Amino acid sequence: MVLSPIVSSYGNNRNLKLLHEELSNNPNFFIDVLKCIYKPRNEEMFEEETKELTDEQIQNRAIQASELLRLWDIIPGVDDKGKLIMIPSGIGLIKSEKLR
Repeated sequence: MVLSPIVSSYGNNRNLKLLHEELSNNPNFFIDVLKCIYKPRNEEMFEEETKELTDEQIQNRAIQASELLRLWDIIPGVDDKGKLIMIPSGIGLIKSEKLR
């Protein structure tokens, strides 16, 4: 996952808003952010995913991902007016228009 360069470049509010929107609309991105914070139980998987990163890069990525989630204030599946635009399903989010 290429989170670190993205998160480290969110110095302005516009980039941060885009990342928050991505968290709200893309379940895979949300999971990738969580994976930066929480080490998997499977040590081999962790080593494979981080083999090209230094310990400092892994730590910085975890700090940045934590900060991204801490500042996240957009409710997933809801637009900026509070209207439901996506509904949770067993495989992610479905646009509510497709259900009608």
